[in-house]
Amino acid sequence: MNNQIKRSRVFSDEDRELRNLTRARSGYVKTRTQFKNRIHKYLSSNGIKLSSSMDDIFCKSGTHIIRGLAEDKPVEEILKGIPSGKIRKKQDEIRSALANELSETNRMLISDSLEIMDNVESKIEKTSLNILKKIQNKSKDLAIVMSIPGIAFISGSVILSEIGNYRDFQTPEQLAKWCGLNPGENESAGKKRKCGITKRGSKYIRVVLVEAAQTIANMKNTGLSRFYKRLSKKKEHNVAIVAVARKLICLIYHLLINQEFYQEVDCRKRKKGRNESCHEPSLKDEHLTDKVAAIVDAFYGMSDSSRKKALLRALEDISVNKPDQKRSSDGGG
Repeated sequence: MNNQIKRSRVFSDEDRELRNLTRARSGYVKTRTQFKNRIHKYLSSNGIKLSSSMDDIFCKSGTHIIRGLAEDKPVEEILKGIPSGKIRKKQDEIRSALANELSETNRMLISDSLEIMDNVESKIEKTSLNILKKIQNKSKDLAIVMSIPGIAFISGSVILSEIGNYRDFQTPEQLAKWCGLNPGENESAGKKRKCGITKRGSKYIRVVLVEAAQTIANMKNTGLSRFYKRLSKKKEHNVAIVAVARKLICLIYHLLINQEFYQEVDCRKRKKGRNESCHEPSLKDEHLTDKVAAIVDAFYGMSDSSRKKALLRALEDISVNKPDQKRSSDGGG
């Protein structure tokens, strides 16, 4: 056929299994979010604005309060049992937010929702542990991807699982196109006009890259956040975020191909020439690789489930080049 038919990419069994796990976890997280939104709705329908008293009503103390309401416990008993001292200081605000009572139907629905969320939470944790087990052979690649601001363990695992063998791509532009992050074109009356991104390929990797770009946009004094701020002065927020996501996947390609770590360069300590960039990646020492590999290897030979969970939390808490930004255990995921 004179090379007119392009060969399809074939993932290895190992990559397919890892991808199945990360996609399953994404599904569980989506389900958990749906039930959180339902609980918000049930509380609001009875005039209970718990979110006005705390940032996250599903933190440990928030969940304690919601369970207490679902079990129809007295407000004072609920307030007395709040585990967080910081939240206990807001007792007057919380008491005011809980002035209205939940209806019997909403108590039942919230109780059922919490039960489902507990089940889903255990599946998320179980799947995360299996992802950690499957990604053992990619520990250095994982460390490289996690060295970039805004990318944590789960989001890094999703990126690697969705890309598969990154050496299948000849250029970073090919990878960006495969991810559906390149601009599309509309043709009318012989005239071509650029439109939004094509959204071809895996939606899972696009979601993770856009979430990472959102995190980067809220950071201070990083090369990628400065890139966003420059664009956001001329473009709409969403357009700038997608541009950061595209830059991110191109950066990931370069780092993986060259087996280098992202290194933030402090612009204040460097004399820049007119054409110099202050956020070029450079070779980083391999302490991060050793740390990630040690955790992954220790996990692989361990049978105690509680110690496995501790290792997973340790991996999720690894922070490299994350100025003014806390890591998120969901990354995206």
